[in-house]
Amino acid sequence: MLVGLTVFVVVDHSSVQPLLRQPSVQLALFCFLAVAFLPRIWNAVSFARFKEANRRAAESAAKVNELADAAANRTDDVEQKISEYRAAESVSAFIVTAIVLLIIGAAYWVGTFPTAPSLGAGLGVGIFALVISLFAIVLAIDWLSDIAVIRTAGRWSRSLAGPGRLCAVFYDWADSGLVFIGGHVAGADHVQAFSRYLILSTTLLCLAVMGWYLPPPLGLITVLTGLIIGLSVSRLWSWVEEDRTLAAITQFSPKAPQRIGFREDFRDETLLGFIFVLALIPIGMMQAHQSELLGGPLFENVTNRHQPIVVDDFLVWLGYFGFELAKALPIVDWADIYNLGPGGDSIQPIRPLGMHAVFAARALVDLLLIAALLQAMGIASRNRQQKFLYAEGHIDRLDELVEKRELTKAIRTARTAKETETEHPFQLGALANSDLVDFRRYNEARLRELFLRTEKTDVRNFISQLFTERGVKPAPAMVIVQDIAASHRSELDLLRTFDEAKREHDANIYNITHEDIAAVLFELRQSSGMREFKFELIDFAARLTPKNKYLEMLATVVAGAGRDQFLYTRRKAAQVIAQIAPEVDDREILTAAITEIEARGPEVLGATRREWDNTVAALRQSLTRLPEQG
Repeated sequence: MLVGLTVFVVVDHSSVQPLLRQPSVQLALFCFLAVAFLPRIWNAVSFARFKEANRRAAESAAKVNELADAAANRTDDVEQKISEYRAAESVSAFIVTAIVLLIIGAAYWVGTFPTAPSLGAGLGVGIFALVISLFAIVLAIDWLSDIAVIRTAGRWSRSLAGPGRLCAVFYDWADSGLVFIGGHVAGADHVQAFSRYLILSTTLLCLAVMGWYLPPPLGLITVLTGLIIGLSVSRLWSWVEEDRTLAAITQFSPKAPQRIGFREDFRDETLLGFIFVLALIPIGMMQAHQSELLGGPLFENVTNRHQPIVVDDFLVWLGYFGFELAKALPIVDWADIYNLGPGGDSIQPIRPLGMHAVFAARALVDLLLIAALLQAMGIASRNRQQKFLYAEGHIDRLDELVEKRELTKAIRTARTAKETETEHPFQLGALANSDLVDFRRYNEARLRELFLRTEKTDVRNFISQLFTERGVKPAPAMVIVQDIAASHRSELDLLRTFDEAKREHDANIYNITHEDIAAVLFELRQSSGMREFKFELIDFAARLTPKNKYLEMLATVVAGAGRDQFLYTRRKAAQVIAQIAPEVDDREILTAAITEIEARGPEVLGATRREWDNTVAALRQSLTRLPEQG
């Protein structure tokens, strides 16, 4: 529909009697344009709700999994820190808003001058002193923070947190809208890269073409839509990079509070979008000029001796914006230094409206396009540094985006010819190439996670061969715990592997069950020196659901056929039974537990009857409050 509307606009523009001069046709066009975007926006809202529900569920699960006593000890401190962070965020939002408004006001004031103002030497000295003062303040910020006057000023600045909070909430709302709604409209949620590029480029191309050929000021609507889509992809990429940085700081902890994750890089999509943004800006300037929407014409078109300048010539507007783009480039501001600018046969801005339009265009280039370009170069340097640190042995894994690209390259290089049907389809020795990441010494836990989560056959086969070379299984860590418990029973290996199993459980890679815990306890029932590890298993099982299975497992440890041979384990399990019995709602499990424990007698829990009596009494009390099964 979007492509069809674009073709209609172009054909209608070249016709003798354009239909788009009629208000009814214009209304119909934008109704169809809205219909072209409504399904994407509808899907975007659904995706955003789904992601938000997942995020809240993950946060709730993390809170439930925290130990109650640790949470109680940290509550006040955490709340205070959160309050301080939000106050600082609100004050910053207020200050930024004030600075932006000050810049806009200054631009408006200077634009009212009848002629171009000249800056005197005194003003230059003042600007120089201001810059030096800023450097000095940042240099001495730690020392200044201890001065009483500065502390008083800091407390006074917190009074700005109230109005600043409104600004912070608005910015966060707008930013989230750009990422979740605008990013989806741009095609960011598509898994295939080809689909993302096709949707993004086609959408922006259609909007740019319609912006040029639509009657002024109607083209401004499509131009602004295109600018918002380009900005949305840029903000999505920034969120991804923030999550990548957070993942590196937290050592890739699954509990890190990521906002969007980093399934894709979106760097290429952002740069592709900004290519169209560079074309949309001069189109918007043309539309604003011809429509006189801002109160009058913005530019004057000068004719030379040979040929008049055609206002509708896109190259004319693009050429003028190119000069302004050169002035907007940081550091390389060669155009102003050498007094280079548009010639006498080009467009000239009319004061003050034209200058305001040029200022807005150059600010957009400075704040968005150039910043994105510099960020892309910085990220490329950081990615190379990651690979260097891995090659030197300082780190044992890469972040997910670099890992994804390098794993694809490693698989492609290590794959042997399909004609040779060998047991190992990958030639791992090829990874020794200096241009490749050698996954033979990659983090084992991360390889296991990739193996369990991926459905791609080549990735699973490649990782499986890596594990075969190491002499281990590419199985979940909890399965490895069971293997260790059934074989050499090294407590150190058990603890390390179980820590990894808990991490996989928290990251929803492999969800541990009561049956998994029971299998390990069964293998260790006759192993001495495992007190702390057995207690950790029992305590961790308390996090799992349902409690009926938990009670069944503990009853087996105390008095079942696979009961533990050590008194301290049976006592630990009996104490937990007495605690959780009120939460069990299955009569059969309660009855079976009572039967097993009574059959073993009080001696199963030591010389005294007190613990045995407490356990049986708790079970019987829970049984009596349940209704009889009909």
